[in-house]
Amino acid sequence: MTGCLVWATDSAVRRGPVVIPVQGPIEVRPGEKIAIMGGNGVGKTSLLRAIAGLSRFVGGDSYRQSGLRVAYVPGGVVPPRISHRRLARGFRPRSVEIASALEELGYEHAPETTRIGDLSYGNLRKLLLAEALTSQCSIVCLDEAAQGLDAIGLVGLDALVRTSLGRGCAVVVAGPSVKDTGVADRTLHLGVGGASSRGMVSLTFVGPGDSASELRKSAGSLGFRER
Repeated sequence: MTGCLVWATDSAVRRGPVVIPVQGPIEVRPGEKIAIMGGNGVGKTSLLRAIAGLSRFVGGDSYRQSGLRVAYVPGGVVPPRISHRRLARGFRPRSVEIASALEELGYEHAPETTRIGDLSYGNLRKLLLAEALTSQCSIVCLDEAAQGLDAIGLVGLDALVRTSLGRGCAVVVAGPSVKDTGVADRTLHLGVGGASSRGMVSLTFVGPGDSASELRKSAGSLGFRER
């Protein structure tokens, strides 16, 4: 597929021992947002991880542009997925861009002596999102991006994602419904029969991601990897 960063057709993804078919074509293009929607347990995270390169598509045909940098922010409880070394560090934004993104997300300032592991769940989510959205990666994958965000955070998230899309980054966000995923160029609906793809117009915010590098390791941490 010309211009695609990632594509797959007639493929499937694995969720543990279960193989979930993807009936519609998956196409991830620069500057486009894709929403992955469906109920609990239908494979949204499994498909997101396959797009991010953390797992593989099963069967069918698939393609992944070489040298991709991918940012991935997992859903659920985040701290266990970050290395103990990082959690023990004092918090300080790594760049002016990250600091600015944190402001947009409504980050509640904590003393620099505060360990990252002691940040509130909402602040930790904002840190992960800010680092992902300023990473200059080709693809940003977000699982349940709205988790832990207040109204100010959602507005900031919308602005930061739009900026990412504007510079040519592809954004893929997974969530149960339009309320969770926001406006998308294309939507993948997952159900019992797998996934179907179609264009979509809707209203709300958009979503981002973090780093897809050391999540393959048992400890996991933030970082970036050439793929």
